Amino acid sequence: MATIMQGDEYPLRFNITADDEPIDMNSVEIVEIAIGNVVRKYPDNIFYDTTTGEFILTLTQEMTFNLAGAQKMQVRVKFKNSGWVVGEPMELLHVTPSTSKEIL
Repeated sequence: MATIMQGDEYPLRFNITADDEPIDMNSVEIVEIAIGNVVRKYPDNIFYDTTTGEFILTLTQEMTFNLAGAQKMQVRVKFKNSGWVVGEPMELLHVTPSTSKEIL
């Protein structure tokens, strides 16, 4: 289980695979990553790094202050041609409470 602290702000990187191979970005319409009540989508507010093949979701301080304890994470992918939507649970993310609640 990965751990972050409330008030943290930084990018999280994700590799998304199908049958142990990176997904074919030419067939992807939307990728949605949900961390608790934080839901973000590619291409709107998730970046795809073509060099590393990683999806990058940047968490803000405001987002992480609204998370606490063990948070379920999941990914869903909508494919262009078929219209299929495929989802998978991801590992839990533990959010440690912060003593300070001030946005820096």
